Amino acid sequence: MEQETKKKITPAVISGIFIVIFVVLMVYGTVKLWPYVKALENTQKQIEFRAWIDSFRWWGLLIMIGLQVLQVVIAFLPGEVVEVVMGMMYGVIGGIIVCWIGLAIATVIIYYLVRLLGKPIINLFVSEKNAEKFKFIKSAKQAEALFLFAFLLPGTPKDVLIYLGPATSVKLHRFLIISLIGRIPSLLLSTLIGHHLISGQFTHSLTYTIITIVLAVVGIIFYRPIITFLETKVLRNKA
Repeated sequence: MEQETKKKITPAVISGIFIVIFVVLMVYGTVKLWPYVKALENTQKQIEFRAWIDSFRWWGLLIMIGLQVLQVVIAFLPGEVVEVVMGMMYGVIGGIIVCWIGLAIATVIIYYLVRLLGKPIINLFVSEKNAEKFKFIKSAKQAEALFLFAFLLPGTPKDVLIYLGPATSVKLHRFLIISLIGRIPSLLLSTLIGHHLISGQFTHSLTYTIITIVLAVVGIIFYRPIITFLETKVLRNKA
């Protein structure tokens, strides 16, 4: 009985610690970046920043698409950072479109890499523990619906899902559509933050940042129980 209680308490404690660390890092990052953000209140600074962005022209667009591709394939940067910059450079709609182009290219690259090389390429970028969490999706008849739900759910490791999708029977074009649609809420919030930030509308930017943090925390709390529930349901249907 004590052992079962410990098993139930441990994930809750770990999740609680992770949430506290996440919130502390977000607050610390905001405090550190705030002087730079405040500087953009100055109209001249806004003009200079926009001029710097415009100076990249088409090269800037190609660099940002490449950065988005690398972010997904290698995951060396938090996706939200790239998305916020996209919002600053290209606005909300333009930022989402540019993100989509990068995400689509990255998804196609990963899809064919996994299909050609199999498990070794998954193990290179995805830990065994993370891969195991979503293993039940691979043999599920409703894999497409489960992937869409997982992409939409805040807190899920979306770049992990990109590597696991090709290991299922889901076709490339359908998986591509699912992954792009599933990322819309995240992309919308991030590009809105960037767009309002560069426009000097800091209250709006802060509001969307708070919404993003709240959704991320809610996702961290509930995504594990939801995934466990879905796994149990899928295995029950198989039986």
